[in-house]
Amino acid sequence: MRDAMFDMHCHLGFSKDGESIACRAAESLTAFSATVDPLSYEKDVRRFSSCSSVRVGLGLHPWFISDDDAQIERFEAIAPSSAFIGEVGLDFSPRHEETRERQVDIFERIVAACAKRTQGLQPRVCSGEGSCANGLVSIHAVRAVDEVIDAFERAGALRGAGRRTPALVGGRALVLHSFAGTSDQLQRALDRGFFVSFGPRVMRTKRGRAYARAVPEDRLLIETDLPSGEGAPFSLDQWSGAMEETWEAVLAARFGDASTEEACCARRACVKFINEQSARMLCMSPGECALSSSIF
Repeated sequence: MRDAMFDMHCHLGFSKDGESIACRAAESLTAFSATVDPLSYEKDVRRFSSCSSVRVGLGLHPWFISDDDAQIERFEAIAPSSAFIGEVGLDFSPRHEETRERQVDIFERIVAACAKRTQGLQPRVCSGEGSCANGLVSIHAVRAVDEVIDAFERAGALRGAGRRTPALVGGRALVLHSFAGTSDQLQRALDRGFFVSFGPRVMRTKRGRAYARAVPEDRLLIETDLPSGEGAPFSLDQWSGAMEETWEAVLAARFGDASTEEACCARRACVKFINEQSARMLCMSPGECALSSSIF
């Protein structure tokens, strides 16, 4: 396994062995572990409390929304004090089209709840322009990228954000996870200050590799989205292998092969930059993770 990898969207809670796998990987793999509803969030916060390399996200996934308001009310109660939100979003694929109206209603409330972050969790000030992200909102957007951006714009969350200044909602960065929209939607997302994360499934496609070339490194994150579901097979080898596969595909798309010293240097610089960016987003101090620039 290579060291200093940051999985910016996975679901460790789906695995019965999630805690032991995460703790065994702690020196090499740091993770943002998304949940699908407030109940699973509260459970996973307890499960992973002893693993400092895991950040658990408060989720309300569009596939798992209920007809009553108990879920969203619990989400609204927790969200202002949580640095990590996800997985949330919209899914307008044919399979989930029938819940479209309910999804939009719930997502509007999620966006509003994220904007009410308590004063004690405001973003750190960076040495560069704007503010550092202290936390993140990891967003599922299937056939709904424009609608997701529109929701944040309506809430006034994207004022002042752009290519040079990331969008921060309550200090949290906005991340379109496993991006699979159109090229025009990708450019709009970047123009509005969103980060974009790519995993192995996306990077196996020609379009995914083209997108990985197009996204500036200061908006690029790496993920696995593993395990694929509750009880799905999951191991440390599978997890680290998916991370390595994704990194290799992203670096190959951006820099070609590593046959020259110039390409090797460019790859190392890219890895170092994205690792440091990921660590800041996960609210990690330098002593909590080893940021190596020698891998790949």
